[in-house]
Amino acid sequence: MRFLCILAAARTGSTRLNRILNSTGLNTKSELFHPHARGDLAPREVEALAAASNGAVHDAEAYIAWRRQNPLATLNALQGVRRKRILAFKVFPGHLEREGLQALLAADDIAYAILRRRPIDCFISQEKAQIVGKHRGIDTTAIKPELSPESFVGWAKWHKGWFKKMRTALVERGKPFAELSYERHIEGRTGRQTLEAILPLLEACGLPPLGVVAEPDDIPRQDNEPDYRLRVANWESFAQALRADPADALLLEWAQTVP
Repeated sequence: MRFLCILAAARTGSTRLNRILNSTGLNTKSELFHPHARGDLAPREVEALAAASNGAVHDAEAYIAWRRQNPLATLNALQGVRRKRILAFKVFPGHLEREGLQALLAADDIAYAILRRRPIDCFISQEKAQIVGKHRGIDTTAIKPELSPESFVGWAKWHKGWFKKMRTALVERGKPFAELSYERHIEGRTGRQTLEAILPLLEACGLPPLGVVAEPDDIPRQDNEPDYRLRVANWESFAQALRADPADALLLEWAQTVP
C-alpha cells in the first residue's frame, strides 16, 4: 500500500485523526481534493504536480481543477516526492466527481478507512461552525443555535446516504477497510491511545506496521458541553417536530446513535 484514504465528512473528527496519524511518519495531506482550497504543499510537491500535468498546474485555481480531474495522477505525483512515506488523505462528500471517486475506490495500492461520528453531533457542530465562520480554533460552547427540522432532514438523508454508498462500494469491490468511530477511537483519548486502538485496524487493511515518531498533537474541543441536547436553544421543539413524522423520527433516532 502506498496510500491511506480516509472517507469522512465534515465535523467527524478527521482533523484530529489527521494530526495523530502525522505523528507516525505518514505524509498526511488532509483534504487533498477540496473543491476550493489549494492545501499545504511543499515546493517539491508543487513542482511534481506541474510536471505530471504538463504545465497545466500553474496557479492555485488550476491546481484545484486538475487534481480533481486527475486524482490518481495527483496521488502518484505527490507520493513520488517522498517514496518511502505512505501518503494519507481525506475524501469528503463533494470532493470528487463520480468518475474520480470510482477510480480511487478501484485502486489496488490504497488502504481505506471510514471515519464516522454520532450524526447529531456533526450536524450541531456544523451549524455552529457556520455561525462563527470558522471550523477550528474557537470555543463554540456558548453558542446555542436554533435547529431547523427541515434542514436536519435534508442533511441527514445526504449524510446517511453518502456513508452507505461508500461502504457498499468498498464491499462490492472486495476492499478491506477500517471502520473508525470518533466516540470509540478518538474522543477522550490521548493521541497514543488512539493509535493503539486504530493501528491494528489499519494494518489489517494492508498498511505496514507504523510506530510513533513524534508525540501526537492535541487539539482542544470546540464545544465542551457533553450533552448535545444542551448545545442548542430549541432541542425539545426540534425533536417534537421531527417525531411528528414517522420517517423523520427514524432519522432522528439514527442521528442519536453512536456508530
